[in-house]
Amino acid sequence: RTFSKSNKPAIHINGVRVEMRAIKVIHDCLGKDIWNGNTAVQVEGVMSHLVMRSCDVTGRSGRGIVASRGAAMSVVDTCVHDSAATGVYVGGNGSQ
Repeated sequence: RTFSKSNKPAIHINGVRVEMRAIKVIHDCLGKDIWNGNTAVQVEGVMSHLVMRSCDVTGRSGRGIVASRGAAMSVVDTCVHDSAATGVYVGGNGSQ
């Protein structure tokens, strides 16, 4: 569980491939700006790829999982719940 500064993700992935298995992420921060980092898991950039398997994600103050700026993600057997905003958001050219 993380309590971060204003609008900062609990997990930020940029430029690498990451695989997460059986991890619970509960994110809560002071900010409310979902367009600038208020998310539990943020994946961004064309070289970034996240694989989530059997995880549990809550973004209490913002989004659950965000893929942007060309990032890719695969979410398998994962529960994203009780987020203040969008549970899973994919946006930006080339994001998937």
